[in-house]
Amino acid sequence: MIEMITPLQAQEMVQGGQAILVDIREEEEYRQVHIAGSYLKPLSLLIDMPPAENPGATAIFFCHSGGRTGANRPLLEKQGYVKSYIIEGGIMGWQKAGLPVRETKQAAIPIMRQVQIAAGSLMLLFIILSLWLPAALWLAALVGMGLIVAGISGFCGLAKLLQLMPWNRA
Repeated sequence: MIEMITPLQAQEMVQGGQAILVDIREEEEYRQVHIAGSYLKPLSLLIDMPPAENPGATAIFFCHSGGRTGANRPLLEKQGYVKSYIIEGGIMGWQKAGLPVRETKQAAIPIMRQVQIAAGSLMLLFIILSLWLPAALWLAALVGMGLIVAGISGFCGLAKLLQLMPWNRA
């Protein structure tokens, strides 16, 4: 069973060489702010990743606020570490404890939030447009279908398109 530990306990373990930090957030989130020396293993890719490179290590997992790590304990337990912990409050808890992080000055909104904003805006636009052109409802349905396909398959064409935008380039 994965135990919760405070950010200060996590820092002590890492500084003492007793554990490694594993960030399960997505790459965009990591680029915005991360803990120096942490390993990035996005939750979306963890299922397909091989077990831990260093199975003798103790891992301390964290996400943004602790919700993702807490909800995915069974998956994290299967990663092959000797012992695993979760940081209470995630990276937000780490920052609230006054511990250092590396931040990027100019960070874009995470891709999935951009997808939500774009898809919601398109659907609203097409529904309003359908008041004058009833066939525009089909365009709103097409956006909804795209979201369903993205949820089922894991491939989101809108996310791929948004990643090409200038504000999302590293």
